[in-house]
Amino acid sequence: MNTFSHSHPENTPGLTKLWNRGYGTNRLDAEIGRAQSDPAHRFSLVLIQFDGLDSATDQLGHISTDSVWKRVLGVLTGDLGEKDFCCRLGGDEFLLILPNRTESECRALAERLRRDWTSAPRTLEGSLEMSVGIASYSEAASTVKGMFCAVDEDMFADKDRSQSLQAAAAALALPAMTRRTPAQAQRPLSQVFA
Repeated sequence: MNTFSHSHPENTPGLTKLWNRGYGTNRLDAEIGRAQSDPAHRFSLVLIQFDGLDSATDQLGHISTDSVWKRVLGVLTGDLGEKDFCCRLGGDEFLLILPNRTESECRALAERLRRDWTSAPRTLEGSLEMSVGIASYSEAASTVKGMFCAVDEDMFADKDRSQSLQAAAAALALPAMTRRTPAQAQRPLSQVFA
């Protein structure tokens, strides 16, 4: 996995040790060059945003959120192969460049990452939502700007789907005044709300 930069520390932020946006953009440009010169070369991008991570750091301080950042790093890099690349774009956004991976393979990877993230206890990190966008190199997305636009658009579509699901779940939830207490849970609903 190609995530850490020990020979060029100016390309990585301290805690995460991930490549930065500038280096990530250069790496993306190189992958595009390979794909343009070799039609058999394919790759995909996965853009991940941990909604609220940056503002949590601003509100709680770096020391309080260091463990969350370390968990983010573990989730992002735990499932990557030797040729895969991870960088921090800035704030709470991260980019994975995945050579020789199809869009469907990236969707499966994204679901594993989401499962790993949501398995966290409902602490600070468990309360942060993960939004994911995926784009594969194609004629429609064959430049750095085109690929960033495609993966960004897909991430915002994921964010919209997630917010719609949360709103639907909230609308279906019983109002607080009609929720069952532990004592009521022992009786059938027909008796509790009769």
